[in-house]
Amino acid sequence: MNRSQSEYCNVGTKTYLTNHPAKKFVFDFMRVLIIDNLCLTPASKQTPLVDLLLEASPERSTRTQQKEFQTYVLDSVMDHLLAADVLLGEDASLPITSGGSYQVLVNNVFYFTQRVVDKLWQGMFNKESKLLVEFIIQLIAQSKRRSQGLSLDAIYHCLNRTILYQFSRAHKTVPQQVALLDSLRVLTVNRNLILGPGNHDQEFISCLAHCLINLHVGSNVDGFGLEAEARMTTWHIMIPSDIEPDGVYNQDVSEGRQLLLKAINRVWTELIHSKKQVLEEVFKVTLPVNDRGQVDITVARPLIEEASLKCWQNHLAHEKKCISRGEALVPSTQSKLSRVSSGFGLSKLTGSRRNRKESGLNKHNLSTQEISQWMFTHIAVVRDLVDMQYKEYQERQQNALKYVTEEWSQIEYELLRERGLWGPPIGSHLDKWMLEMTEGPCRMRKKMVRNDMFYTQYPYMPEAEQETNLLSDLSSRLPETADDTVPQKKPARYRRAISYDSKEYYMRLASGNPAIFQDTIEENTVGETTQQEPEHGEDTIARVKGLVKPPLKRSRSAPDGGDDENQEQSQDQIVEGSSIDEEEKTDNTTLLRLLEEGEKIQHMYRCARVQGLDTSEGLLLFGKEHFYVIDGFTMTATREIRDIETLPPKMHEPIIPRGARQGPSQLKRTCSIFAYEDIKEVHKRRYLLQPIAIEVFSGDGRNYLLAFQKGVRNKVYQRFLAVVPSLTDSSESVSGQRPNTSVEQGSGLLSTLVGEKSVTQRWERGEISNFQYLMHLNTLAGRSYNDLMQYPVFPWVLADYDSEELDLTNPKTFRNLAKPMGAQTEDRLAQYKKRYKDWEDPNGETPAYHYGTHYSSAMIVASYLVRMEPFTQIFLRLQGGHFDLADRMFHSVREAWYSASKHNMADVKELIPEFFYLPEFLLNSNNFDLGCKQNGTKLGDVILPPWAKGDPREFIRVHREALECDFVSAHLHEWIDLIFGYKQQGPAAVEAVNVFHHLFYEGQVDIYNINDPLKETATIGFINNFGQIPKQLFKKPHPPKRVRSRLNGEAAGTSVPPGSTGDKIFFHHLDNLRPSLTPVKELKEPVGQIVCTDKGILAVEQNKVLIPPTWNKTFAWGYADLSCRLGTYESDKAVIVYECLSEWGQILCAICPSPKLVITGGTSTAVCVWEMGISKEKAKALTLKQALLGHTDTVTCLTASLAYHIIVSGSRDRTCIIWDLNKLSFLTQLRGHRAPVSALCINELTVRNKHPYAVGVLARAN
Repeated sequence: MNRSQSEYCNVGTKTYLTNHPAKKFVFDFMRVLIIDNLCLTPASKQTPLVDLLLEASPERSTRTQQKEFQTYVLDSVMDHLLAADVLLGEDASLPITSGGSYQVLVNNVFYFTQRVVDKLWQGMFNKESKLLVEFIIQLIAQSKRRSQGLSLDAIYHCLNRTILYQFSRAHKTVPQQVALLDSLRVLTVNRNLILGPGNHDQEFISCLAHCLINLHVGSNVDGFGLEAEARMTTWHIMIPSDIEPDGVYNQDVSEGRQLLLKAINRVWTELIHSKKQVLEEVFKVTLPVNDRGQVDITVARPLIEEASLKCWQNHLAHEKKCISRGEALVPSTQSKLSRVSSGFGLSKLTGSRRNRKESGLNKHNLSTQEISQWMFTHIAVVRDLVDMQYKEYQERQQNALKYVTEEWSQIEYELLRERGLWGPPIGSHLDKWMLEMTEGPCRMRKKMVRNDMFYTQYPYMPEAEQETNLLSDLSSRLPETADDTVPQKKPARYRRAISYDSKEYYMRLASGNPAIFQDTIEENTVGETTQQEPEHGEDTIARVKGLVKPPLKRSRSAPDGGDDENQEQSQDQIVEGSSIDEEEKTDNTTLLRLLEEGEKIQHMYRCARVQGLDTSEGLLLFGKEHFYVIDGFTMTATREIRDIETLPPKMHEPIIPRGARQGPSQLKRTCSIFAYEDIKEVHKRRYLLQPIAIEVFSGDGRNYLLAFQKGVRNKVYQRFLAVVPSLTDSSESVSGQRPNTSVEQGSGLLSTLVGEKSVTQRWERGEISNFQYLMHLNTLAGRSYNDLMQYPVFPWVLADYDSEELDLTNPKTFRNLAKPMGAQTEDRLAQYKKRYKDWEDPNGETPAYHYGTHYSSAMIVASYLVRMEPFTQIFLRLQGGHFDLADRMFHSVREAWYSASKHNMADVKELIPEFFYLPEFLLNSNNFDLGCKQNGTKLGDVILPPWAKGDPREFIRVHREALECDFVSAHLHEWIDLIFGYKQQGPAAVEAVNVFHHLFYEGQVDIYNINDPLKETATIGFINNFGQIPKQLFKKPHPPKRVRSRLNGEAAGTSVPPGSTGDKIFFHHLDNLRPSLTPVKELKEPVGQIVCTDKGILAVEQNKVLIPPTWNKTFAWGYADLSCRLGTYESDKAVIVYECLSEWGQILCAICPSPKLVITGGTSTAVCVWEMGISKEKAKALTLKQALLGHTDTVTCLTASLAYHIIVSGSRDRTCIIWDLNKLSFLTQLRGHRAPVSALCINELTVRNKHPYAVGVLARAN
């Protein structure tokens, strides 16, 4: 590093030049020498006198002394030249000496000016740069007055360099901003000179455009010249401008920032006016002109930004060369200086250098004080270095300890879990489960995972129970009067949320009974330990590679994993200061551990992951083959990657407004990896009714809702479109149609000709069910499981909750789908109409509305699902940590219907999708104490209608059947008009009595433009707590479904009779089945697998499986050498032989659920998950991804469900184990088979939760 980029240590007590009386005379003498030398032609190999004098400084002089010395010399010469009007020739006060000429004088003055500019960039000229600009402008004016034919390129170049230096300086503080404003003003005033035809330096014009763009964006407040570059370390990144830092635009609100923008825009206007043609020629673009004939800087920015950045980088490289050239003069000038500095005063001031021998002798002549100062200086440097290294060592050790602790916790859990090496053989009825966020077919969430946090969240407290019993006893004995203060009993609504199972769990722990899960004991005896277990499928951020071999790590299909940033393989910036520097090194090290091997990050954005009521801020990173969502990290305004927890509040501006957060986030920090090829769809979304979010849907069932800063969402969306492969066809899409297809009927002739159908047309023709269609509409309208404020909404379809049997042919059985919930009865309808008619708002801010509450909100969703985790915790957060009064809890389906349709004016809620596929939410499986109603009814399971026969599964079956029946199909379009269609807003909504409070609608409020913090918090709170209207999908009436009617001509809306279609299915006529005349495939051995494809039927022998999705390759096993082979289906020729499986014993079964995965089982009792390489360099590799341990005898059969992301293994130990395909971990087991299990099959249509996942098991007796 050269001296321009490093600071010398200040040694001794002298930091300024001496105040010796001869000082002034010496400087005057030096000035005279330089002035007299200006008219003389320098010798060809002679160093200019000005350079000899400027570099004359003693070895022990400080940089501050050198700076003051050089500034004094240069400034005095500049003043003299201006006072003498040096370039006016004969009119100048400075005569041309004999032997000189005017041209030589001009060349020397221009060279002197160049050296002043060099010193300015070098940081050795201590005066304000505006003085140098004024000096150069006057020189140019004098030259033009004296001679019109004189070449001014050299002096213009000096002026250009000085202006660029001014604009690249820091402008964070008020004085710095004032200086920048002054520089912009000077350029504007002298625009004819600086931007006129005389200044034809194209490089300057390009660099000036870059500076103006940078200043307009406001992203480099610390400057972007050599000084900023010198502060950069290996973690700094010159981040391209399309990577948005946090809070870059937060400074825009300041008055100084506004003044700067005005000045910048004015200079830009002048630049375009004078040099538009030059810019277009240099950058090879055509700059678009607006209506006023001007080029907007924001429009021009993406066109010229990259090219102007390259010009700027070339300019900085040139400035470095100039600095290096000046400093290279130092050694060579010392010997020549002696010829000039023979006088005692100059020699004393500058301190001529001796040769090395003399210098070595002088060290022995140092005074005791100087020796002491040197010694203490070196000691301080060494101490700082050791402290820094020790701190870095401690941080590395802490990080390593954290990672190893997390890894060991996972290994311990695997050892002690059910069917683990040291765990119990069977589970306990005290095991608790929770709904996982992974989605299956039709976006149904059925997958349950173990909830190891349950007894930590609902602990048993004997003292609290005794106190409660005592208070209850007192309250029963003492009279209840107004002044009765003896029993300090809290109201029932403030009781702690408890589970009756917690007491039994506590008693088992206290007695040391081993009957309970050992791993649960370990996980819950200490509160901190429980938090180390991953929550619903998410890897904790501490899980990294390389420290302990991970039993399960992030992968392309793992539910969570990674982070970092870069657009041009650049690295990150940090601010000066050792403590922050070291912190950021640690943060970056943590980040790098989370990336895939060999990953190169190309783009980075700040984001906030939304889940339920919580948001977790982090970073979104785009790599080569994956993108990462990493919680807990951010990028500051100074381009630093920092851990949010270590940042002071003033340095971090949250993405989500503070008023939108429901207290501290309960989400665990996760690191998620998604392969681009696994992404199904990306949709633009709203959050807090603002267009700031996107939702990403992955093929493994995960979907993330990510919110961004205002104005960033569209950039991220375009980035996804650029990196994600083509989307799946409409039949598999989560939105039910191809991207860019209009959901409204009649989307266009072209779409019709090419055969594209909207999801509405597919529903009309009966290609998809009512449930599927409603889920597709919810997806298209922005409703998301991830945001409880925009949860998918489904209709009440039934009105009969009293009959023993449902009559689906009777219209009275059904709700009136043409009317909203508030209009189901005439009495309530009249009251809502009266409210709308009589509405008056004295402030004129709130228009009339029918309903002040919404049909879907976070509280409605949480109250429906309150019996099932994680929604119990969400409900408790909304209720302040306790359950609601028992009479207000969701307790009966019948009572909920009557409340929403008849009795309660504040209740117009609709249903949620779980009412049609998830019976578990109706059961109080967690045995919560939900309290007692006033009539003495104790709350437990949800009370079902009589036609459900007391069985939640029967309720779901009948309810789903009602949703799909002909009557609902014939009228469902009327409900869609109310929720998603033309009756949602406007006059049609008024007529349909379907108008809600205006804050429920999108576009009614912009929370970013609310200046009053109280009003902002109130508005956000309203949106959060009361609900949001879905996006309007249809502007005209929705077409009805083509419902099949009875054969005798009865009206639609009745059930389909047995006959025409239903009895045409083949298994109703097995007697008519005939074998094909020719065999599909002739095999040499018994059939092992049959696959039906669009092109035909494929079959292979035993010990072979076909590899999806092309089915043209096979994976074979069962050879004598214990190898496995990858072959082709047509020729049966082995392409690759895998010998790495031999150490796992004989393989008896294998499956290929995806082209990348092979799962094997055999005599080793382990289920091995292997990853096949797809790329050319990894094509022959078969890598063990995870060994799943749990069986105690040979694994005989395997099957998998990609829809629900599970693996099922059967064994001779007469059990089946269900594994999580995403996390590759144990879920549960199926026991009780009388013989070894020989075959497995999963029914994905009726798959159920935890027990038994609807696995059809065939057992075989030996």
